[in-house]
Amino acid sequence: DNDTDLEDLFDDDDDNDNAPDMNGTGYLQVEVTTGDGAVPVPKAAVIVTQEINGQSYLVTMKLTDRSGATDVIPLPAPSASFSEAPDPTERPFSEYNVTVYKKGFYTVPEITVPIFDTVKSIQPVSLIPLAENELQGTQRPDGGAANG
Repeated sequence: DNDTDLEDLFDDDDDNDNAPDMNGTGYLQVEVTTGDGAVPVPKAAVIVTQEINGQSYLVTMKLTDRSGATDVIPLPAPSASFSEAPDPTERPFSEYNVTVYKKGFYTVPEITVPIFDTVKSIQPVSLIPLAENELQGTQRPDGGAANG
């Protein structure tokens, strides 16, 4: 009977029973702009991390090109067959966190991006320039100027 073959596909006894297998590959491209998306931000640092059991792990770090975009980053994701599986406890995607840093702009921390097998996700990130007094490091945590 053919039932056992199907069970073997979905019965991956890795260490973690509720972690889907990461046999798939999804793709992420981050597009960094400023001025309501009108102006690309080249050489912005894009840091991709993944949280595993409460710990954050660095996956990769990329710089944006002249058009404000990173290379397309291949990332492990659960195989697309999981989205067709009847078990609703499985997430058919993996989550990565994207942080964008560029001198002279506010850092954009940890945007959570779902990555699906075979799918290219484009994550737009809009940076906000720091004000002049903040560039000189005189800002207080409340946002007011230090000499006011």
